[in-house]
Amino acid sequence: MSVRQGQQLSDLLGDLDIPWNAAWDGQAVVIEGNDLPVVELASGLRVTLLSPTRSGLKKMGAKWREELMKRGPVEAPISQSKVASEATFEREDEEEEAAYSGAADSKEEPFSKEERYEEQQSLDVEWLASRPFRGDRSIVNAASVAVLAEFDGTSLLIGGDARADVLANSLQILLTQRGEKRLPLDAFVVPHAGSRSSLSVELLEMIECDRYLFSTNGSKFRHPDRVTVARILVHGRDGPNSSLTLIFNYRSESTTVWDSNELQARYHYAAVYPASEKEAGIDVVLRGGTDRAGWATESDVPDDY
Repeated sequence: MSVRQGQQLSDLLGDLDIPWNAAWDGQAVVIEGNDLPVVELASGLRVTLLSPTRSGLKKMGAKWREELMKRGPVEAPISQSKVASEATFEREDEEEEAAYSGAADSKEEPFSKEERYEEQQSLDVEWLASRPFRGDRSIVNAASVAVLAEFDGTSLLIGGDARADVLANSLQILLTQRGEKRLPLDAFVVPHAGSRSSLSVELLEMIECDRYLFSTNGSKFRHPDRVTVARILVHGRDGPNSSLTLIFNYRSESTTVWDSNELQARYHYAAVYPASEKEAGIDVVLRGGTDRAGWATESDVPDDY
C-alpha cells in the first residue's frame, strides 16, 4: 500500500466513523521487544502478531511524513478522482515503492540482470534453492502486518509483505515461549507473493508445514520467484519424501511452470490452481480436529463452511 492509498484509507475510516485498531485501544499494531501481542476473538480464533516491530514502524512513519510533505494534499479516492488517471496513480505508487526499497541501506551487492535472468529461466530446483539469500530491505515491507492465526487445533501463518528477518525473530520468540523446535502449521501464506528476498532457508527451517499458499497474479514483478518455490521444495518439509502442496490463486507464466508432472513426481508435491485459466482466486478450507481438508475449489466447499 502506498502513502496515497494509505491516506485515502485513513480518510475513509474517519468519514465512516470506523475506530482505528480497536483491539489495540486505538494504538499502533506493533511488537514491543520480545512481547508478541495476542488477540482472542469471541469465536475462539487466536491471532498472534509477528510483524511489524516498533523500529520498522518508526522508519515507515518518517518516510510517510516525508512523502506527504513532498506531494502536498492527497487526492480524492480513486473512484471520485477526476484529475489523475488510474495509470498515473499506479506509476506514482511504483515509483514510491522503488524509492522506499531501502537498497541504499543494504551492504549487499544486488543481483545482476544476468543472474536474475538465469534464475527466471532455470528449473534446476537444487541450483535455485542454493542461490544466496539477500533479505528484503524495504522500509514499506518492514512495517507490514504478519500474523499467526490459530483455531480449534488448526494454524495458519499469514506472511503479508513482512521481511524474513522480522518473521524469523518473532518465530524464535514464539518457539522459545512454547518450548518447540519447529512451529507446526497447517498452511503458510508465503510473504510478499513469493519474493526471493522474503523467504529464507532459516525461516523455512523454523516451521513444520506441508501446504504453501501464493497470492499473486504474477504481473509486474513476475512473482513468485522460482528461487522461492525451489527453497520450499528443498527445505520446506520434514524430509525429501514428505509430500507438499503448492496452492496458487492464479494461473500465470510464473506459476504454471510448476504444473509439471515430471517435477511433481520428482519432488513429491502437488500444484493446485483455480479450476480454469480464466478464473482468479481459490478457496482453501482448513478444518480443525482430525477431519482436515487440504484445499478446495469453491465448488468443493461444503455449505456449512
